[in-house]
Amino acid sequence: RGATAFSLDKEISLLALAKKAGLKKIVQGDILKLPFKKESFDCVVMHNFFDSFFLKRLELDPRKIGEQVFNALKPNGLLVIKNPKRVARKSPDQLKEFHYDLNWLMRSGFKLIDLPDSIHDIAILRKPIEKH
Repeated sequence: RGATAFSLDKEISLLALAKKAGLKKIVQGDILKLPFKKESFDCVVMHNFFDSFFLKRLELDPRKIGEQVFNALKPNGLLVIKNPKRVARKSPDQLKEFHYDLNWLMRSGFKLIDLPDSIHDIAILRKPIEKH
């Protein structure tokens, strides 16, 4: 309650699904060049997006994504990553890749605040008040 949710995607067909699911704020755009002002959001949720297989297949650089999301978040803002269960629970190697991608996000300035041991498919990171 009291929050405004946006759905961002390059693909119109996926935005249509978001609209059908009830989201009212739909934005066509690119994760590598977010169409939002700096420090626009208190929280960003990346659902079933941030896994190494997907990033490699689309030739996306997690560092660039991290920088874009970092800039879009307000100081002390949260980044919640919901990793696909098929990746998180399939093999230890894929879990290592997820942690590798999280490390790149931390190099962008994020601080890991929670990675539940029992789930391994959710990570919560925070943008510090000052980037170090």
